Amino acid sequence: MTETDEAWCGQAAPALPYDLRRITVPLFLIGAAGGSGDTAIYSTTVIGSRDVSTLVIRRFGPERVEEDFGHGDLLFAAEAPALVWSPLAAWLTRRPEPRGRRHGRGEEGQVPQDPCPTLKDRLSFLSPGTMLE
Repeated sequence: MTETDEAWCGQAAPALPYDLRRITVPLFLIGAAGGSGDTAIYSTTVIGSRDVSTLVIRRFGPERVEEDFGHGDLLFAAEAPALVWSPLAAWLTRRPEPRGRRHGRGEEGQVPQDPCPTLKDRLSFLSPGTMLE
């Protein structure tokens, strides 16, 4: 917590015991204005990925940050499906499918069907017409 307070108060960021530049996968930071808010965006500037998106959910201006969308709201607020989950699902569906796993050959040299579901299948829990069509 002390390290976070130092970073928020404009003091030098604490040294991390790991190299965040090694993170090269696509990143979508979704923050809550009543949580870490815009200060969380800093973490996206120290990673190695060139594919970075950010979204900070806010209801009010900076003068009402204490009342704003918080960490729990990202999951449990009535507006979470529209404000959080729909943008996340849209971001995920714009990503290319991951490179398939290499499977061994089955009987008679047949390549087994890939058991990994597609991204659309993995997001099927979303309401129909959410944005996957």
